[in-house]
Amino acid sequence: MVIRALLLLAALQGCAVAEGNVLIARTKQVPPPVDSGSIPELDAAVLDAAVLDAAVLDAADPDAGNPDARAPMPGDDASVPNTLGVCRLGGSKDGFYENFNAGLDPTRWLVAHGPVTFAQSNARGGFARENVQIVDGSLRLRVRGDRYEGDVRSVDASGKPLASGKRSAAAIVTRDQFGSGTYQVQGLLSGRPSVEFAIWYVRDDDSGGAIDLSTPGRNGAERSYGYVRMRTRNASTANDLQFSLGSSLDDGGSHILRFDWYTTAMSSVSFWVDDTLRSKSMRALPPMAAGRLWIVAWVPDDAVADFDTAEIRIENAFVTPFGNSGDTCIDGELQGPSLSLP
Repeated sequence: MVIRALLLLAALQGCAVAEGNVLIARTKQVPPPVDSGSIPELDAAVLDAAVLDAAVLDAADPDAGNPDARAPMPGDDASVPNTLGVCRLGGSKDGFYENFNAGLDPTRWLVAHGPVTFAQSNARGGFARENVQIVDGSLRLRVRGDRYEGDVRSVDASGKPLASGKRSAAAIVTRDQFGSGTYQVQGLLSGRPSVEFAIWYVRDDDSGGAIDLSTPGRNGAERSYGYVRMRTRNASTANDLQFSLGSSLDDGGSHILRFDWYTTAMSSVSFWVDDTLRSKSMRALPPMAAGRLWIVAWVPDDAVADFDTAEIRIENAFVTPFGNSGDTCIDGELQGPSLSLP
């Protein structure tokens, strides 16, 4: 029988988080839930491109075709603490640097496995944990297109494997929650023109808003690696910009996407590409409440996916908390099976 779980974070509303405090959010099983501005365009330096379009990238999936298979959840492995993470708001000492040389640390990362919606967009084939691998010391995020016929599958909201792996996506998510800070990823950050690579800062409930920086952006109606998208949004409005790069993102080099989130009296988000500040948003900011960093590769539902398999390679990532005065921890929810252990 497919195991259904809703992982509910402990309520942290109103906690005054002092320097260095760590708040534990433990998990428990409960029944399934009841249904119930504009910025001027800026020029920017080139990012990069790297495409692998071959089914040979696939790894063997021991759970393929098994209707009882499910993603491992926190607490399944006795060596991993039965928590969904902690709220880290104390300062830079609560951050981390990850180069993936030792694999994907289950005490630091979760893997997306199941249906995920972000800003009312989704991957039609869901997120599949088999699309996330560490190879030769780099994180590989694989995206399956409409030509894919392999065994990798995501699952639906009840945990049942989907009929096809087409348009399945990949993402890793920090197990811990962070507030103000620097969020950065470096690697080969482009694939097929329809494959979007993004870093998101978002609470488990997406409705309150988020921060995201992604490639490709749009040149008119077309997605183009000559453009990068940056966006802040709250519960009702968004500050959304596609800004032009100096050339296309197909140079095959290693590049950096970064944003700095400030929760001071003058809250703002600064967006960076390759260590150069590109723009700053002070409008449509998300709540000043701890969220997670998502590292994502997907084909948005409205994009063409005329390929088999594409791959994004990530060399390193880091989070450096600022410990700003506006940082808070509040309650949140994780709905299994959308996130799992590596």
